[in-house]
Amino acid sequence: QFTKGRDFRTGANGADAMGFVVNESAVKMMGFKDPVGATVRWMEHDFQIIGVGRDMVMQSPFDPVLPTIFYMAPWRIDFLNIRNIQAIQPQPTLRL
Repeated sequence: QFTKGRDFRTGANGADAMGFVVNESAVKMMGFKDPVGATVRWMEHDFQIIGVGRDMVMQSPFDPVLPTIFYMAPWRIDFLNIRNIQAIQPQPTLRL
């Protein structure tokens, strides 16, 4: 759920390719009072914050929510992080 701004409207090659959506914890950590439209420099590129989402539990519900940035990489990504749940066999899901 967004508290400010908006979600991505285009793909990684569109107008939002250099946009960030951040969570409320990231806004607090970065010290922004009005984050939408702010520029963040990362990996020698300037990204613009286009939206702020509510904090959500993405790991343990007993740990604090981590500051999180969501983006659509305008470059190729050569890795993928996968969390293995032992009760589920990964092969059917990944179609290996």
